[in-house]
Amino acid sequence: MSAGPEDDKQFTSGFQAVKDQLDALTKDMQTFNRLAQSGSDDPALTQQIRRKIQILDRDAKALNATISTASVSEKEKIRRRNLVADVLGKKTQFEAALKRPAARPGAGSGPAGFGSSGPGTATRGRWAQEDESTQGATSEDLLQLQNQIIQDQDRGLDVIAKSIARQKELGQAINRELTEQDPLLDKLDRHVDHTENAINKETKRVIKLTRAQAQGGALCCLVIVVIIFVALLVTDWGCKIVTPSKCS
Repeated sequence: MSAGPEDDKQFTSGFQAVKDQLDALTKDMQTFNRLAQSGSDDPALTQQIRRKIQILDRDAKALNATISTASVSEKEKIRRRNLVADVLGKKTQFEAALKRPAARPGAGSGPAGFGSSGPGTATRGRWAQEDESTQGATSEDLLQLQNQIIQDQDRGLDVIAKSIARQKELGQAINRELTEQDPLLDKLDRHVDHTENAINKETKRVIKLTRAQAQGGALCCLVIVVIIFVALLVTDWGCKIVTPSKCS
């Protein structure tokens, strides 16, 4: 099934809006992480980020709900679900990053709020570098994030498996239909040949009868003329025509 222009336009505009929200949220999270690394905190920024996360979650899930009813191929549906799943995965990472405590240099916690003060948490007075999306996340948050990613992947694999199963069922149904239709097609072919032979035979008979009728019509006309001529001869009219002196 091919994608309709309305479905393409609706999803493209919806996903672009969600992507714009994600880009704005990413910039806010970068500011949040910089403040957290310096030991600062901005409650207004945190509240703004939480509000944007809620809006992003709502819009992304609403967009995902429209995919199942779209008039597009199953492959296109999987592609769209993967795009939305990426957005929701990043949203989950941002939520996990908000839960971390502010990282303060010299504090007893680890470099990004992992709850560790052992060796390796700082190198020569500088915090170890890690991805901004997981900075400050606890081990519990990271485990939750990992589980979420695995669940998203499992859902994607389930969709692919269902699509393959449906394609297999469709192929088997087509094969059964062809197997059932094959004898009917052979029978129809035989009937067509028989009908064609009968039509050719009747056509030849009609041509033959037409020719016979044409010849018979000419003969009948000749016989009628002869009969009329003989009748005229044996009557007074014939006598007057042939020997008018004797008939008087």
